[in-house]
Amino acid sequence: MHVVPLLVAALLAVSAGSAWGLETAGDDARAAGTPEHGDVRIGVVAPTSGGASGYGMDIMAASRLAVADFNEHLAERGAAWRLVPVYVDSLTDPGAVMPALEYLDALGVRVVAGPSIDLFGAEVSEFSSDRGMLLLSCCSVTLESAIPGDNLYRMTPNQTNHGIILADVMYEGGKTLVVPVGRNSAWVTDLLESAVERFAARGGEATDVVVYDTYGEFDEGLARMNGMVTEAGDALGYDRVAVLYVGFEETFELIRDAAGYGGLAAVQWFGADANTLLHDHPLDAAAATDFTVAQPVSLGGQRSAALGERLAWDLGRPPSVYAYQQYDAVWLLGMAVLESGRTDAYTLKAYLDGRTHTGVGEAITFDGYGDRDSAAYGIWHIRDGAWALEGIVDSAHGQLHCLDTVNGRPHITLEYLQHLFGQADPPDPKTCGTPAVR
Repeated sequence: MHVVPLLVAALLAVSAGSAWGLETAGDDARAAGTPEHGDVRIGVVAPTSGGASGYGMDIMAASRLAVADFNEHLAERGAAWRLVPVYVDSLTDPGAVMPALEYLDALGVRVVAGPSIDLFGAEVSEFSSDRGMLLLSCCSVTLESAIPGDNLYRMTPNQTNHGIILADVMYEGGKTLVVPVGRNSAWVTDLLESAVERFAARGGEATDVVVYDTYGEFDEGLARMNGMVTEAGDALGYDRVAVLYVGFEETFELIRDAAGYGGLAAVQWFGADANTLLHDHPLDAAAATDFTVAQPVSLGGQRSAALGERLAWDLGRPPSVYAYQQYDAVWLLGMAVLESGRTDAYTLKAYLDGRTHTGVGEAITFDGYGDRDSAAYGIWHIRDGAWALEGIVDSAHGQLHCLDTVNGRPHITLEYLQHLFGQADPPDPKTCGTPAVR
C-alpha cells in the first residue's frame, strides 16, 4: 500500500484470510444488500507521517485487514459489490484533515473510517453533515466533537471516561493532591480537566494545569512543577502527591529530565495512552517514579487474539487498541451498507443508532452524541524493565476479573490478557473458563 499526503490511491483490496466480522441481530436472515452504485469507496484518513505516525501505521494495517476480510465476507454472502479503500495520510497536521475530507468528497466517497486522530474541530462535523458523508472515527475523543445528531460517530468514549478512570486510580491509590501537566492540545487538556474534576469530586485537590506547546521550551515548566510538588510534598507527604502527565513522543524525555528535580523524582507519576508502545525508549527514569498508565484495551476472545497476532506480524510489534477499533469501524460501516443496501448517511445512521453491535472485542453501542457509550481501560506499570498489565477497569462496570461478564457477555479476563502479554501462565479453565468456551 502506498499512501502519499493528500494524494489518494484507491486500492481494490483482495481477500486475505477468513472473515469473522461484526455480528448483528438478524444477519443470517437478511439477504445480501446491493448498494445503488455498485462498489463502495470507503475513505481511511490517518496520520502515517508526523508525530502520531505510530498510531497511523496501526490504523492503516487494521484497515487493510478489515477491507480484505469484509470483501471475503461479501463473496461468501454472494454480494456483487466490494469495498474499495481510499487511503489518505493526514500528516499529524490539523490543517490537513479538512483538505483530506474535501478530496474524498470530490471523489464521491460517502463513508469514511476516520478522521482517526483528534486534530480537528467542529468544522469536520459541519462539513460531513453538509456533504452527506458518514464519518466513523476509531480514536477521536475530544469533547468539542461530541455533537448530538451530527454525522461523526466515534469508536471510543469521549475523554470524560478516560479522565474518570485515571482520577479513580490515583485517588484509590492514596493520592490527595495531583499536579496535572501536558501538551497544549484538546486531546490532552480534555483528559486533564476531566481527571481533575473527578479527582476533586472524590475529595482530592489539584494545582493549576500546566501546559506546553513544544517540549524544547519547557525547562521553566519543569522548575514550576517541581516547586508545586515540593510545596505539596512537604505539607502532605510525598506519597500523597501525584503528577498526572499526558503527552506524546516526548513523554520519556520529559520524565528523564524531571528526574533531576528532587520533588518531581520523589512522587508517583501517572499517564495515559500509548506510552506502553514506545518500546525504543529507556524506562529507567519512568520506572523510578512508578509511572502508571491507563489506556483503552480491547477485550474479546479468540477473534480478538487472532486479529492481534495478524496485526503484530504485519507491524513487527504488538498493535495499539486503536487498531482493533479501526478494524471494527471498517466492518461496521461495511455491514451498515450491506444490510441497508444504501450508502446515504441518513440510512446508515439509522443502522448505527439504537442497537448493539458486536466487534472483535466487545459490544459497541453509541450514545446520543454518536460516541461509544463505554470502554475498558488497562492499568499498566513498569515491572522488571518492561510494561506489565496489572488491571482492567470498565468505564461503565468497574473492575473486570476472572468469570466477569458485562451485559450478559463474557469478556476476555485480566488473567488471559496477562497470559497473552507473556506475564503469566494460562488461567485455569476450571476456575476462569477460557475464551473458547465461556
